[in-house]
Amino acid sequence: MMSTRTTLVLVALTLAMALAIRLFDGGEAKESGRRRAEEGLFRIDPAAVGGFSLSSARGSVSAKRDAAGRWMLVSPVAARADEDAVERFLDALAELPKGEAVTPPRGSEEEMFAPYGLDLPRARLAIDTGGKTNLFVIGRRSPLGDGVYVRKEGAQTILRTRGEILSALPANAEELRSRTLLSGEPDAIRRMDLRCRGGFFQLARGSDGEWRMRQPFAGRANALRVAELLDALYACKVERFAQDRVTDFTPFGLGDEATQTVVLGTGAADGSEILSFGSSVPGAPDLVYARFQAEPGVYAVAAAAPRALSSLAAEGLLARELPKASEEDVEALAVDGVELARTADGTWRTGEAPADRETVQAVLAAWNGLRAGRFVPDGAEGAPEAAERTIRVKRPPAKGGGEMVAEIAELESGETAFRLEGESNWGVGSGGKVRELPAGEAAYRAKEVLSLDAGDVAKVERKRPGGNWEAEKAAGPLLAFLTPLRAERILATDFEPPAAPGEEDEAVRIVHKGKSALRTTLVRRPDGTAYVQGMPLLFALPALP
Repeated sequence: MMSTRTTLVLVALTLAMALAIRLFDGGEAKESGRRRAEEGLFRIDPAAVGGFSLSSARGSVSAKRDAAGRWMLVSPVAARADEDAVERFLDALAELPKGEAVTPPRGSEEEMFAPYGLDLPRARLAIDTGGKTNLFVIGRRSPLGDGVYVRKEGAQTILRTRGEILSALPANAEELRSRTLLSGEPDAIRRMDLRCRGGFFQLARGSDGEWRMRQPFAGRANALRVAELLDALYACKVERFAQDRVTDFTPFGLGDEATQTVVLGTGAADGSEILSFGSSVPGAPDLVYARFQAEPGVYAVAAAAPRALSSLAAEGLLARELPKASEEDVEALAVDGVELARTADGTWRTGEAPADRETVQAVLAAWNGLRAGRFVPDGAEGAPEAAERTIRVKRPPAKGGGEMVAEIAELESGETAFRLEGESNWGVGSGGKVRELPAGEAAYRAKEVLSLDAGDVAKVERKRPGGNWEAEKAAGPLLAFLTPLRAERILATDFEPPAAPGEEDEAVRIVHKGKSALRTTLVRRPDGTAYVQGMPLLFALPALP
């Protein structure tokens, strides 16, 4: 067996190796960036570039990193940049080799650079690295078409690099402009305000990750419906850049209170994103105008997300079921005040007595089986005046902690109404399993009444109805029936057994050897109820064998 000391040594070596690999990988990345910066045509490390501008006959574009390190377009329009497109552009520039150096004959600038297309270059590129800006001009292709001439402004030497430089240059600003509407991930959203055709809805995600509706009702939100809506919003992409620098959004259906608007908040210091959807794009029914409140531009986006928004209704956003509760995730239950607690070994108790696990499982099945087909506001016509039953579920801290109390009532229609405490709507639908739950502590007691020690039986006696006590010659079946003795159901837990069996009662008396007891007497009455002398239990019992 490996010693503790050896194990600790191996763990330390593993951690040291992992750290060394991490440092090596980080060092390799830095070394790779430095090497590219030294050997490349533009001598840049993409990670160190803070901004750039490009102008050509096709147009111009400027971009820079903001304080958070995100790429933003500066001109010809202030807008979010496509991070991947910018990184691909910078990586392509960094990979270009210096190529062959060409020294032009001395003369005027036109004489020196015109033969290479550098007097009237096809593109000008400025790259800002570490606060220093380097300017480059890009000329024509070489006579054989296998290269392109490039010169750093202020330098006399001309470099001939690969022709890929021309394909690396974006044709226009739109190639570098972000077509993603919402940044980040849906899981980061903690608050949503929705103004749509169905009304105004406010939802918030708690520390437990569960969504709740705050307006127009207080209640748990339909997690699947909220997730589908967020997925639709985050899948929404810009199909067209409709117009920049808009001052009047009314023609786009984005300038009045009827505009569908989504406010998404992460709870972080960077504030909220406010996205609005307007009217359909003329001639393109599958596209809808959209805008961000903080931006002066209008986009055309696919109509799927705004259609999902316009179909929302309060009932569709409310949870139709109670939060799922499994036996392993619950430490305590209460049914109409009857307390049930789960012990460390996984068994259940009610008070000081063992509880019946099958009945506990029936309670959880009833809880999980409640499902609303519709909702009725509290106090409205058709809503119950008060709860008739309650089920309380308590979770341990490891499972999120806290208590949930469901109020339940049966309606005249035969339907079941239910809600969690604090919710303003009753869910109405199926819930027959709740009606089947027993009432009273006795019904939740374990059905096992006693179990005999087979080695502590000296004699078995039996009394039949109308007869006297006699020795039981075929005691095997009776002892098997009593070991353990399991009731059909517990009827009372405060029963006071009579001093002796009645004339018409049937009874079995076990005389013990003295190890566990002196005597055990079971009495079964003509109505099928039974008791054990000395126990405060009355229970239903099948016929004795």
